[in-house]
Amino acid sequence: MDQLATYQGRHDGESIVVCGCGPSLTELAEPRRWVTIGVNDVSRLFDPSYLVVVNPRSQFKGDRFRHVEGSKAQALFTQLDLGPVGPPVVRFKLGQFGGTDSGHGSVLHYTQNSPYVAVCLAAYLGARRIGLIGVDLTDHHFFAKTGRHPLASRLAQIDREYRALAEALGKRGIELVNLSAVSRLQSLQRARVADFFEARPAASARAAPQLVSLPTREEPQAQPSCRPDTRRLFVVNYHFVSCGDVFADGLRHAAREMGLTYDEAAWDDTLLPAKIERFRPDLVLVVHGRRFAQKWRGRFKAFKTAVWLVDEPYEVDDTAKWSIGFDTVFVNDPATLARHRNAHCLPVCFDPSVHRDEGLRRIHGVGFIGGFNATRERFLLALAEAGLLGYVVGGPWRAPALRRLCLSANLPARDTARLYQQTEIVLNVFRETHHFNAQHIPAASMNPRIYEALACGAVVLTERRAEVANVFPQMPQFDTPDELVATVQALRADRARLQQLGAECRAHLAGHAYRDRLEKVLATALGQDGVVGSVETPRATAASEPGRSALRPAGATVTPLAPRPRVAEPLPFSTTPRRNLIYHVWPVRGTTWKWNLDELKRRIDLFNGRRVIGVVCDQRSEEAEAVQAYLDGHGCEFVVMRNDQRGESATFGEMLERVASTDPDELSFYAHAKGVKYEPQLPRSVKRWAEVQYAVTLDDWSAVKDQLQRFAMTGIFRKHGRFANHHNLGDWHYSGTFFWMRHASVFARNWRDVPQFYGGVEAWPGMHFGRHETGCLLMDNLRELPYQDRFWAHKGDPAMKLWKSSLRNVPVPPDLAQPLPFDGHVAPRLEQKPEEFGFWIDRLLRSGAASLLSIGSPCGGAEWHVARVFHQHGRSISITTLDTRESAQRTAAFADARERFGQTLDLVMGDSSMPGLRERLAGRYDAVYIDGDHGYLACRRDVQLARSLNPQLIGLHDIVDSDWHAASRCCVSRVWDELKREHASEEMQSGVWGGVGLLTLPRGAA
Repeated sequence: MDQLATYQGRHDGESIVVCGCGPSLTELAEPRRWVTIGVNDVSRLFDPSYLVVVNPRSQFKGDRFRHVEGSKAQALFTQLDLGPVGPPVVRFKLGQFGGTDSGHGSVLHYTQNSPYVAVCLAAYLGARRIGLIGVDLTDHHFFAKTGRHPLASRLAQIDREYRALAEALGKRGIELVNLSAVSRLQSLQRARVADFFEARPAASARAAPQLVSLPTREEPQAQPSCRPDTRRLFVVNYHFVSCGDVFADGLRHAAREMGLTYDEAAWDDTLLPAKIERFRPDLVLVVHGRRFAQKWRGRFKAFKTAVWLVDEPYEVDDTAKWSIGFDTVFVNDPATLARHRNAHCLPVCFDPSVHRDEGLRRIHGVGFIGGFNATRERFLLALAEAGLLGYVVGGPWRAPALRRLCLSANLPARDTARLYQQTEIVLNVFRETHHFNAQHIPAASMNPRIYEALACGAVVLTERRAEVANVFPQMPQFDTPDELVATVQALRADRARLQQLGAECRAHLAGHAYRDRLEKVLATALGQDGVVGSVETPRATAASEPGRSALRPAGATVTPLAPRPRVAEPLPFSTTPRRNLIYHVWPVRGTTWKWNLDELKRRIDLFNGRRVIGVVCDQRSEEAEAVQAYLDGHGCEFVVMRNDQRGESATFGEMLERVASTDPDELSFYAHAKGVKYEPQLPRSVKRWAEVQYAVTLDDWSAVKDQLQRFAMTGIFRKHGRFANHHNLGDWHYSGTFFWMRHASVFARNWRDVPQFYGGVEAWPGMHFGRHETGCLLMDNLRELPYQDRFWAHKGDPAMKLWKSSLRNVPVPPDLAQPLPFDGHVAPRLEQKPEEFGFWIDRLLRSGAASLLSIGSPCGGAEWHVARVFHQHGRSISITTLDTRESAQRTAAFADARERFGQTLDLVMGDSSMPGLRERLAGRYDAVYIDGDHGYLACRRDVQLARSLNPQLIGLHDIVDSDWHAASRCCVSRVWDELKREHASEEMQSGVWGGVGLLTLPRGAA
């Protein structure tokens, strides 16, 4: 057994990451590249360099200690006798509770929070920088929904303990920072993981294509202006997912070159107010701005502020809500100038300190760097199929041809510049998703890629856009894949023309560096006499094009808007939120109420929480039993009342009561059956109004989730103003009353105050929340009546067409699109996570099963592996698969398993809803594995069938809830939550999809 003293100073001067078991641990990319100290069962995600365990074996629930035993850490540090474990054990003594000094001998100080000991160990090992991740104190662990953190009630005390420890370490020259974006600890300085390590990701190991690594050149230091500049500038930075800190670096280099008195900090720096107050800037310039505005609101009114909006017009509906809070607004695209007060055009640019031609050999012909969108994939695939594409970076790409050419999922700015310096032709295809641009204002401006690649000496070939021809008139543009392929072929064939084209375009780069932009910012925002000045804005050449909005001419001013309230501080979800349904129906005799319920049933598996249906009946309607029968099997509960003059207001309050909670990770959606009062004839425009509301609110989960992380509510067709039919309550409403609500916001207000008149529910949101606190998914500030034919012909249908074109599909998880090998086997295809499927097979072996029914298996991989593993253990098993589809892959897998492993594998065609199916199956099976139709109704039927077969073990796959499952209408998580309350259960969840749950049933339990 090693002694603690032998480890003292072993990592002198290094950076070490201490890893707890909170959800943020999954954000630590490539953990094996760093020195890590994990606690408890971190090894279920990765094996840390060292493991700390201070709790006895008996306190680990379920299978948690198994991951301690099986850890491959270099050493396990503990004060306990844990029994046999995999890593070498290093014993220490617990020191002082809450101790902060360096300790002595074999002592490490402690608190109730295990990572505290790990931090003390990191300091003992000699670390100079210690990062903390997974110490979130939020609900759940990274590996499962385990409920409220047991130490949540002691958060304040734990925060104080870490503050004291950080201060003590600081005096010893050791920095302690929090790397988690969701951690509830507030006392520690925060940093991003990438910034903490300041490391470059390794290039692809493939032989070709490759990114050639060159000796790092010392960055040329921009020389300060010889004339001292007394202006004081403070920049508030934002780290972008795609381009990282390129804006922060560019502005820093420009300020240095100009000789400005300069300081900077990130928007989420908890010391930001103190830093700005101490610096006393003439101007606070905020990049991007959304998070800053949400977090700090009116905190910096004592200083002159400006914001640079760099994602216009794609996010204008959002930015226009809060840009009013800045003295001066700069937009990258002139198309949205009129949406902001005191707005000025400030295009993106390049950083000469990074983006420059180094004279390197250009080993790549044609390349592209950027994220996936369908248009980009179409253009790039055309080049790849023509043999003209050298590499791509980014994605994730769907086409195998592009995946083979992909160097990396992301590159830091300097590596991006290095790649541009080695490429002859860089392609540019613009983004296509308008996150917050309901009017679909067309983009007119260029992106940074054009400036940066050109400055690095590459020729840029770009998708057509108006501003390109104005700034770089010689730059070739394209509209179609065929035109792109032809242009690349022509340029590659005429190298003299290629070089001439590059030189002509680079001649127009002057005036487009960060220094030029920063000089304009200061001149505009401060003027010559220190007051807010004015500056001419460029004339928009796109204004006269068909279908484009007219932009204000050069020199025009924008009338200042009245101040509006700031948006609420964002509340990110700590896990995929639980989603409830509350829905009202008046089943007037006829077909309309059933048509509404059909629209709902198509989407009902989006809701993995409670499904509450309010039903009101009268002499015009069917009885409530008809509605209950129509929704039978979908797990609904009902609130039944007699209909009266209140309409849907009658049931709304009771339905709210049933779902009420202030859980920040819980949502509810409300709607009602539309058009029933028109029976027997539903007007076409009313039906269209209803169709669009169902689609927009329920078919784009990503958009709903995004908005509910920033707003208390979101819906569709928002109208502004007070209306007599609402008794003038509230100054806005969702026309049609389809809306989502965030529980943490809604149920913290006076939510029981529901107006008791017809239309009261439509007025209810506007009574409790201001417009600035709520979002809109489509057609905000609606002025027309959406149930008239004229509206749909001129505005509604065009808006819906644009909405459909901008739908964002939740990407298929990479390890589902291309499953990982299981026990080294890549075929037959197994759409399971290896560690989860291994868990299932292990339990299957332990149970002594000799017969298995597998429900739903299109590829046959699950059955093949069960047959293989049982054969390896000298066991026989008879496997029957139930499925509705023929599959050549499965047929081949079964034949191979019979021949190689001597097991019995049979196929029964059908599903659990078919009459007479039970008679086609065996009388009983020892185990049943369910991975068929993932909807609630079908999964419940499969469970019912499984129970009738009297098994000892029932396994369910896809019990995890995630954005992927929500968008895919997978509702197994709801079934699993119900089953866990009925039977002894065990589960394993290891990521954002999948998850295996096991039920152990006594014989005869069916």
